[in-house]
Amino acid sequence: MIETAQERPPVAVVAMGDASRHDDALAVRVMGRVRTLVGEIGCRRLRGEGDHAPSAPGSLFEWVEGGSDTAQLELVLGNRRRVVLIDAVRLAGRPGTVHHWHLACTPGAGLTDIRHFNGKPAFGMQHLALWLEDELPEHGTDFIGIQAFDLSEGEGLSPPVRRELSTICSQVAGIVIRILEDEGW
Repeated sequence: MIETAQERPPVAVVAMGDASRHDDALAVRVMGRVRTLVGEIGCRRLRGEGDHAPSAPGSLFEWVEGGSDTAQLELVLGNRRRVVLIDAVRLAGRPGTVHHWHLACTPGAGLTDIRHFNGKPAFGMQHLALWLEDELPEHGTDFIGIQAFDLSEGEGLSPPVRRELSTICSQVAGIVIRILEDEGW
């Protein structure tokens, strides 16, 4: 069954990356672990709060494996209230470092604010696709970038990133949970 834009959850959490390029597959692996953790937290919340339980996680957000073809994402991301993108990045820094940016918008004005939550970034936002700036969701777009070590052809995460995987997943889960709570979860 195909969902219409109105039936889709208002928040999309999207993992980008190419599984054939070592650490570029990191976002999908991290999202899988974060999805499980968020699901467990959601189940505990539903059981523990009885009549005052928050909405089920699936009614608020959708998990999407975006792969490496951004052209296919336009259909998935359209008409969302907020989008969270997770991807590997290559910046100056230690492999496994998690960065979080929020791109805010004002209706009719497009991109109006970029906030970086992990200290001062030493670079601009040139690495983001231009389509992010053109049609930002009502509550903006969050970009979670994870510092890669090896983006060459091949399967499996690099040893430096693999060693940091549990820490990466914990940090990304914390960011995603904070975003979802901002959206009413």
